[in-house]
Amino acid sequence: MCCALNHSQLTLPLVSFVHLLFLQDIGNQTIAEISVEEGKDVKLSCTSKKISDANYLYWYRQASRNTPAYILYSIAGKDYMSPDFPNRFSSNVDKTNEDFELSIVNVLIGDSAVYYCGKEPTLLPSYGDSVQKLQLVVLLLNRQGAPLHKTDFISV
Repeated sequence: MCCALNHSQLTLPLVSFVHLLFLQDIGNQTIAEISVEEGKDVKLSCTSKKISDANYLYWYRQASRNTPAYILYSIAGKDYMSPDFPNRFSSNVDKTNEDFELSIVNVLIGDSAVYYCGKEPTLLPSYGDSVQKLQLVVLLLNRQGAPLHKTDFISV
């Protein structure tokens, strides 16, 4: 007998993972992938020319069907957080390697979103390398490591 999965009666132990897709360079669309278990820490890395010359560096998050939300901006290595984001988020600037990281501690399912990093000036069409898009997707996996979907069926 097979029936539709009733999420309220699901008794299988679930393991949550965060799956990261990085689009490192808007022009080249270079992609890197990272998976991390829910509850662990993760760093999103944004590399761009002349980060060391930027006065302001930004991180934004765009959850499904929402507009981008400002997470933080950094000036001279000091973070200025949005009041809408918890203290689990922080940034680090490595001017030697032209790298700007967003650290998220204790990753949650709700952290699933598209993440954007930017530098001053940002979000202007004439500054093609000023914005990068990074995608973070959280997956629930069953005991065998396969993703669970609302349409999954289980045998009883």
